[in-house]
Amino acid sequence: MKMREEFEAWVSGRQVCKKYGATLKKDNVGSYLDYRINDRWLAWQASRAALGDSLPKRREPYYGKVGYGPYGEGWNECLDVVEEVLKNA
Repeated sequence: MKMREEFEAWVSGRQVCKKYGATLKKDNVGSYLDYRINDRWLAWQASRAALGDSLPKRREPYYGKVGYGPYGEGWNECLDVVEEVLKNA
C-alpha cells in the first residue's frame, strides 16, 4: 500500500495529471482507468521490483589463510544498509 501511495503522490504532480487531466480513479481490480496513469503505475512497480534483484551475493567473513576476513564483514554490512534503503524506498 505504501508503494501505491508514493506513486500517487509522485504522479499527481506530473504533467499527465496537471496538463492532461488524467485522474487516479481505479477499477474494481485496482488498475487505473486512465491508461496513461496505469502505464506509469506498471513501470513504477517494475522499477521497484528490479531494485532488489540486482544485489551481489554476501561474502563469507573467513579469517584463515584464505578468505575475505574484515573485507567480507564490511561487504555484508554494506549490503545490509543497501537492503534497508531499498526496502524503505
